[in-house]
Amino acid sequence: MLWVSAAEPGAVPVTAMRHPAAPVAAGGIPDPGEGAPATWAS
Repeated sequence: MLWVSAAEPGAVPVTAMRHPAAPVAAGGIPDPGEGAPATWAS
């Protein structure tokens, strides 16, 4: 992994990278163990 300064052009801010422990719902993908949200219900 290459670390670059936040001032570098094209740098991705750390806040934009998804944390491995972030909730699946944050990615908009339903978690089969939690059930699909109403927007995914068919």
